[in-house]
Amino acid sequence: MNCLNCGNELQSVDKFCIKCGTMVEREDETAATAAVHHASGDGQNQNAGGATNQQPGTGNTKSAEFIEEARKTSKHYWNFFLEMIKAPTVRAFNNTSNDFIYGYINIFVLALFLGLGMYFQARAAMAGVSSYFGVSVSFVDTFFPMFLYSAISTFVLAALLFAGLKLLLKVNISFHACLGRFGALLSIPVILSAAYLIFAFTGLQMMIILLLMLVLVGVQIALILSLFSYRKQATAAFDPIFTLLVIYAVYGILFGGTADIFRDNLMNQFFLF
Repeated sequence: MNCLNCGNELQSVDKFCIKCGTMVEREDETAATAAVHHASGDGQNQNAGGATNQQPGTGNTKSAEFIEEARKTSKHYWNFFLEMIKAPTVRAFNNTSNDFIYGYINIFVLALFLGLGMYFQARAAMAGVSSYFGVSVSFVDTFFPMFLYSAISTFVLAALLFAGLKLLLKVNISFHACLGRFGALLSIPVILSAAYLIFAFTGLQMMIILLLMLVLVGVQIALILSLFSYRKQATAAFDPIFTLLVIYAVYGILFGGTADIFRDNLMNQFFLF
Protein backbone atom coordinates (compact mmCIF):
# COMPACT_ATOMS: atom_id res chain seq x y z
CA MET A 1 0.00 0.00 0.00
CA ASN A 2 1.36 3.42 -0.95
CA CYS A 3 0.86 6.90 0.52
CA LEU A 4 -1.80 8.83 -1.36
CA ASN A 5 0.18 12.07 -1.00
CA CYS A 6 3.78 11.18 -1.91
CA GLY A 7 3.55 7.59 -3.15
CA ASN A 8 5.95 6.23 -0.51
CA GLU A 9 5.48 2.54 0.24
CA LEU A 10 3.78 1.91 3.58
CA GLN A 11 3.65 -0.98 5.99
CA SER A 12 0.34 -2.49 7.05
CA VAL A 13 0.76 -1.19 10.61
CA ASP A 14 1.69 2.39 9.63
CA LYS A 15 -0.74 5.11 10.66
CA PHE A 16 1.30 8.00 9.23
CA CYS A 17 3.61 8.22 6.22
CA ILE A 18 7.22 8.29 7.50
CA LYS A 19 8.22 10.45 4.54
CA CYS A 20 5.59 13.22 4.38
CA GLY A 21 3.65 12.66 7.62
CA THR A 22 0.24 12.30 5.93
CA MET A 23 -2.32 10.28 7.89
CA VAL A 24 -2.96 6.90 6.35
CA GLU A 25 -6.58 6.23 5.33
CA ARG A 26 -7.33 2.55 5.06
CA GLU A 27 -10.04 1.18 2.82
CA ASP A 28 -11.83 -0.65 5.63
CA GLU A 29 -11.97 2.51 7.77
CA THR A 30 -13.24 4.56 4.81
CA ALA A 31 -15.96 2.01 4.13
CA ALA A 32 -16.97 1.96 7.80
CA THR A 33 -17.13 5.77 7.91
CA ALA A 34 -19.28 5.84 4.78
CA ALA A 35 -21.58 3.23 6.28
CA VAL A 36 -21.96 5.29 9.47
CA HIS A 37 -22.83 8.43 7.48
CA HIS A 38 -25.31 6.50 5.38
CA ALA A 39 -26.99 5.05 8.46
CA SER A 40 -27.11 8.50 10.06
CA GLY A 41 -28.74 9.94 6.97
CA ASP A 42 -31.35 7.19 6.94
CA GLY A 43 -32.10 7.83 10.61
CA GLN A 44 -32.59 11.55 9.97
CA ASN A 45 -34.90 10.84 7.06
CA GLN A 46 -36.91 8.45 9.21
CA ASN A 47 -37.16 11.02 11.99
CA ALA A 48 -38.26 13.68 9.51
CA GLY A 49 -40.84 11.33 8.06
CA GLY A 50 -42.02 10.40 11.53
CA ALA A 51 -42.35 14.05 12.49
CA THR A 52 -44.36 14.67 9.33
CA ASN A 53 -46.59 11.74 10.08
CA GLN A 54 -47.05 12.89 13.68
CA GLN A 55 -48.28 16.38 12.74
CA PRO A 56 -51.91 15.34 12.32
CA GLY A 57 -51.68 13.50 15.63
CA THR A 58 -50.36 16.63 17.33
CA GLY A 59 -53.29 18.63 15.98
CA ASN A 60 -55.74 16.03 17.25
CA THR A 61 -54.05 16.09 20.65
CA LYS A 62 -54.39 19.87 20.87
CA SER A 63 -58.06 19.67 19.91
CA ALA A 64 -58.66 17.00 22.54
CA GLU A 65 -56.87 19.09 25.16
CA PHE A 66 -58.95 22.15 24.26
CA ILE A 67 -62.19 20.18 24.49
CA GLU A 68 -61.15 18.71 27.83
CA GLU A 69 -60.21 22.15 29.16
CA ALA A 70 -63.53 23.60 27.99
CA ARG A 71 -65.38 20.73 29.66
CA LYS A 72 -63.58 21.32 32.96
CA THR A 73 -64.23 25.07 32.79
CA SER A 74 -67.93 24.47 32.13
CA LYS A 75 -68.15 22.08 35.07
CA HIS A 76 -66.36 24.50 37.40
CA TYR A 77 -68.54 27.38 36.21
CA TRP A 78 -71.69 25.39 36.92
CA ASN A 79 -70.49 24.57 40.44
CA PHE A 80 -69.62 28.24 40.95
CA PHE A 81 -73.04 29.30 39.70
CA LEU A 82 -74.83 26.95 42.11
CA GLU A 83 -72.77 28.35 44.98
CA MET A 84 -73.73 31.88 43.92
CA ILE A 85 -77.42 30.97 43.93
CA LYS A 86 -77.19 29.55 47.47
CA ALA A 87 -75.26 32.46 49.01
CA PRO A 88 -74.48 35.26 46.53
CA THR A 89 -72.68 37.76 48.73
CA VAL A 90 -70.84 35.18 50.85
CA ARG A 91 -69.48 33.40 47.79
CA ALA A 92 -68.70 36.62 45.90
CA PHE A 93 -66.82 38.20 48.82
CA ASN A 94 -64.74 35.05 49.23
CA ASN A 95 -63.74 34.99 45.60
CA THR A 96 -60.96 32.75 44.30
CA SER A 97 -58.20 33.44 41.79
CA ASN A 98 -60.27 31.88 38.98
CA ASP A 99 -63.41 33.93 39.57
CA PHE A 100 -62.42 36.48 36.93
CA ILE A 101 -63.00 33.75 34.32
CA TYR A 102 -66.53 33.27 35.61
CA GLY A 103 -66.91 37.05 35.59
CA TYR A 104 -66.14 37.17 31.88
CA ILE A 105 -68.57 34.29 31.29
CA ASN A 106 -71.32 36.02 33.27
CA ILE A 107 -70.91 39.22 31.26
CA PHE A 108 -71.09 37.26 28.01
CA VAL A 109 -74.12 35.20 29.08
CA LEU A 110 -75.90 38.29 30.41
CA ALA A 111 -75.39 40.13 27.11
CA LEU A 112 -76.44 37.03 25.15
CA PHE A 113 -79.71 36.61 27.06
CA LEU A 114 -80.51 40.32 26.81
CA GLY A 115 -79.82 40.35 23.07
CA LEU A 116 -81.97 37.29 22.40
CA GLY A 117 -84.68 38.51 24.75
CA MET A 118 -84.84 41.88 23.01
CA TYR A 119 -85.19 40.20 19.62
CA PHE A 120 -88.01 37.88 20.71
CA GLN A 121 -89.69 40.72 22.59
CA ALA A 122 -89.68 42.79 19.40
CA ARG A 123 -91.03 39.85 17.40
CA ALA A 124 -93.84 39.26 19.90
CA ALA A 125 -94.73 42.95 20.02
CA MET A 126 -94.79 43.26 16.22
CA ALA A 127 -96.48 39.94 15.47
CA GLY A 128 -99.80 41.46 14.37
CA VAL A 129 -98.23 44.39 12.58
CA SER A 130 -95.77 42.14 10.74
CA SER A 131 -98.53 39.95 9.33
CA TYR A 132 -100.63 42.96 8.32
CA PHE A 133 -97.95 45.13 6.72
CA GLY A 134 -95.70 42.32 5.53
CA VAL A 135 -92.62 43.44 7.47
CA SER A 136 -90.44 41.50 9.90
CA VAL A 137 -88.08 42.26 12.77
CA SER A 138 -84.43 41.98 11.74
CA PHE A 139 -82.39 39.64 13.94
CA VAL A 140 -79.12 41.37 13.02
CA ASP A 141 -80.44 44.87 13.69
CA THR A 142 -82.03 43.86 17.00
CA PHE A 143 -79.85 41.18 18.58
CA PHE A 144 -76.34 42.43 17.83
CA PRO A 145 -76.79 46.07 18.95
CA MET A 146 -78.31 44.90 22.25
CA PHE A 147 -75.69 42.19 22.72
CA LEU A 148 -72.73 44.49 22.02
CA TYR A 149 -74.15 47.39 24.01
CA SER A 150 -74.83 45.18 27.05
CA ALA A 151 -71.43 43.46 26.94
CA ILE A 152 -69.41 46.65 26.40
CA SER A 153 -71.33 48.76 28.92
CA THR A 154 -71.06 46.08 31.63
CA PHE A 155 -67.35 45.59 31.00
CA VAL A 156 -66.76 49.36 31.09
CA LEU A 157 -68.65 49.49 34.38
CA ALA A 158 -66.24 46.88 35.78
CA ALA A 159 -63.29 48.92 34.49
CA LEU A 160 -64.63 52.10 36.12
CA LEU A 161 -65.13 50.19 39.37
CA PHE A 162 -61.51 49.11 39.27
CA ALA A 163 -60.36 52.66 38.48
CA GLY A 164 -62.37 54.06 41.38
CA LEU A 165 -60.97 51.52 43.82
CA LYS A 166 -57.41 51.91 42.58
CA LEU A 167 -57.19 55.67 42.03
CA LEU A 168 -59.67 57.18 44.48
CA LEU A 169 -59.78 54.73 47.38
CA LYS A 170 -56.18 53.51 46.89
CA VAL A 171 -57.09 49.84 47.29
CA ASN A 172 -54.29 47.40 46.49
CA ILE A 173 -56.20 45.22 44.04
CA SER A 174 -55.77 43.72 40.59
CA PHE A 175 -58.27 44.12 37.77
CA HIS A 176 -58.94 40.38 37.69
CA ALA A 177 -59.75 40.34 41.40
CA CYS A 178 -62.13 43.27 40.93
CA LEU A 179 -63.75 41.68 37.89
CA GLY A 180 -64.02 38.37 39.74
CA ARG A 181 -66.06 39.89 42.55
CA PHE A 182 -68.20 42.14 40.37
CA GLY A 183 -68.71 39.40 37.78
CA ALA A 184 -69.66 36.89 40.47
CA LEU A 185 -72.38 39.23 41.73
CA LEU A 186 -73.75 39.37 38.18
CA SER A 187 -74.99 35.80 38.62
CA ILE A 188 -78.36 37.00 39.91
CA PRO A 189 -78.85 39.40 36.96
CA VAL A 190 -77.94 36.48 34.69
CA ILE A 191 -80.79 34.44 36.20
CA LEU A 192 -83.15 37.39 35.77
CA SER A 193 -82.04 37.84 32.16
CA ALA A 194 -82.79 34.15 31.52
CA ALA A 195 -86.30 34.71 32.90
CA TYR A 196 -86.57 37.82 30.71
CA LEU A 197 -85.65 35.72 27.65
CA ILE A 198 -88.27 33.09 28.52
CA PHE A 199 -91.06 35.63 29.02
CA ALA A 200 -90.03 37.44 25.81
CA PHE A 201 -91.57 34.52 23.89
CA THR A 202 -94.94 35.08 25.56
CA GLY A 203 -95.43 38.73 24.64
CA LEU A 204 -96.46 39.66 28.22
CA GLN A 205 -95.06 43.16 28.00
CA MET A 206 -95.58 44.20 31.62
CA MET A 207 -93.76 41.12 32.92
CA ILE A 208 -91.03 41.53 30.32
CA ILE A 209 -90.44 45.17 31.24
CA LEU A 210 -90.43 44.31 34.96
CA LEU A 211 -87.79 41.61 34.47
CA LEU A 212 -85.68 43.89 32.29
CA MET A 213 -85.77 46.58 34.98
CA LEU A 214 -84.78 44.00 37.60
CA VAL A 215 -81.80 43.00 35.48
CA LEU A 216 -80.63 46.62 35.29
CA VAL A 217 -81.17 47.10 39.03
CA GLY A 218 -79.28 43.86 39.72
CA VAL A 219 -76.26 45.12 37.79
CA GLN A 220 -76.25 48.35 39.81
CA ILE A 221 -76.52 46.41 43.07
CA ALA A 222 -73.55 44.28 41.99
CA LEU A 223 -71.54 47.46 41.39
CA ILE A 224 -72.46 49.00 44.75
CA LEU A 225 -71.82 45.82 46.74
CA SER A 226 -68.47 45.30 45.03
CA LEU A 227 -67.39 48.86 45.76
CA PHE A 228 -68.36 48.84 49.44
CA SER A 229 -66.90 45.38 50.04
CA TYR A 230 -63.43 46.92 49.64
CA ARG A 231 -63.97 49.93 51.91
CA LYS A 232 -61.95 48.38 54.78
CA GLN A 233 -58.98 47.91 52.45
CA ALA A 234 -59.02 51.54 51.31
CA THR A 235 -55.99 53.59 52.32
CA ALA A 236 -57.33 56.96 51.11
CA ALA A 237 -59.69 59.28 52.95
CA PHE A 238 -61.95 59.58 49.90
CA ASP A 239 -65.47 58.41 50.77
CA PRO A 240 -66.92 55.40 48.87
CA ILE A 241 -70.16 57.33 48.28
CA PHE A 242 -68.27 59.99 46.32
CA THR A 243 -66.37 57.26 44.49
CA LEU A 244 -69.69 55.75 43.42
CA LEU A 245 -70.92 59.15 42.21
CA VAL A 246 -67.74 59.65 40.19
CA ILE A 247 -68.15 56.22 38.60
CA TYR A 248 -71.74 56.98 37.59
CA ALA A 249 -70.78 60.43 36.30
CA VAL A 250 -68.04 59.04 34.05
CA TYR A 251 -70.30 56.20 32.96
CA GLY A 252 -73.07 58.65 32.09
CA ILE A 253 -70.68 60.78 30.03
CA LEU A 254 -69.37 57.76 28.13
CA PHE A 255 -72.74 56.18 27.39
CA GLY A 256 -75.16 59.12 27.51
CA GLY A 257 -74.98 59.83 23.78
CA THR A 258 -74.70 56.23 22.68
CA ALA A 259 -77.74 55.29 24.77
CA ASP A 260 -79.88 57.72 22.75
CA ILE A 261 -78.61 56.24 19.48
CA PHE A 262 -79.27 52.73 20.75
CA ARG A 263 -82.77 53.65 21.94
CA ASP A 264 -83.67 55.25 18.60
CA ASN A 265 -82.44 52.19 16.72
CA LEU A 266 -84.45 49.92 18.99
CA MET A 267 -87.60 51.99 18.62
CA ASN A 268 -87.27 51.74 14.86
CA GLN A 269 -87.54 47.97 15.23
CA PHE A 270 -90.75 48.28 17.24
CA PHE A 271 -92.30 50.86 14.91
CA LEU A 272 -91.23 49.67 11.48
CA PHE A 273 -94.21 51.22 9.78
